[in-house]
Amino acid sequence: MDNNLPTIIRVVTIEENIDGEIKEYKCLADGSTGRYLSREEALQVFGEIKEYYSKSNYIETNDDLEKKESLDYFLAAMNGSYDINFKKNLNGKYDIPKIKHIFKTFKPNKRKWSCKCEWCGQKISNTEDEGYYRVHQQQISWEFEKACSVECGDLIWKETIKNWIKSEGYTKFFNL
Repeated sequence: MDNNLPTIIRVVTIEENIDGEIKEYKCLADGSTGRYLSREEALQVFGEIKEYYSKSNYIETNDDLEKKESLDYFLAAMNGSYDINFKKNLNGKYDIPKIKHIFKTFKPNKRKWSCKCEWCGQKISNTEDEGYYRVHQQQISWEFEKACSVECGDLIWKETIKNWIKSEGYTKFFNL
């Protein structure tokens, strides 16, 4: 867009009384100041709009822009509210962040309890182990996965986040 054109443009309805009959017209105005755009400015804006919508991939571009905007908003909320930090790399794509796994200590009781590590399948039991690692991020997945180690927890998280990225259609915005 021309540097002289406003960045925010709005459509304004103008009414004109012609022989007692009200006729409505639409025109463009600067969204910040309310100044009506000149004919030349309006034609330039329409030309740029026509050029954009004439592109063969404008629907894909719009979808990408909407997805990117939605993803950026979601990840900003995640970064501000949870113990997780999504960062963009030099290519402008997000890297998969590390997540802190919660270590759940087994409560001492007489009942024997065990489960398997969701990654490697190793048995975790209250008779042999002190506890297990819980892998969970409720904004990404409702699943509570159990891991025998931080390493297995990291691999579970990586698989979970990759599945979420693919299911949401965000693959082009992440460094997988």
